[in-house]
Amino acid sequence: MSIIEKIKRKSRINIDDVVERLRREFNITDKEEINTRLYDALYETLQLILNTTNRDYIIEDMYSIWVDMTIDYWYLNGFDKKISKLSVDTEQETKSNNANVKIKSIKRGDTETSFSENNNETTINGVTYKTGTIEYDEDLLLNKYLKRLYKFRLLKRKRRW
Repeated sequence: MSIIEKIKRKSRINIDDVVERLRREFNITDKEEINTRLYDALYETLQLILNTTNRDYIIEDMYSIWVDMTIDYWYLNGFDKKISKLSVDTEQETKSNNANVKIKSIKRGDTETSFSENNNETTINGVTYKTGTIEYDEDLLLNKYLKRLYKFRLLKRKRRW
């Protein structure tokens, strides 16, 4: 069973509409690798939503939450940078990477150590996240949407905490 079929089984939303909206949002063309990443992002956020709300499937009213979470998930995992590597010259990429490099130097006595640090911060809707580091966790994404998700939470199932 393909991942898109798994997504369709767990949703009462028209998946083609969601995919089309996200393709417009991310400026995605029909490349197979990009479609796979988009489906992976949709599936991961679908699982986060279902686990938080104790539901078996996503309902129509959860459309905007799902799209917003997928957009944040996309940028937090750096999929936009990975896709831009497919279409950007390596020379332009080097120039853009050098703009975000911080040089740090430590000097003690006659020994000096220098290193550079890339800027791994992404700001999405006013919230700054550290991406590509150990500090990134899906709980950060979940906490941002927790209040909205709790509106759709089913309490009929008792879970042990």
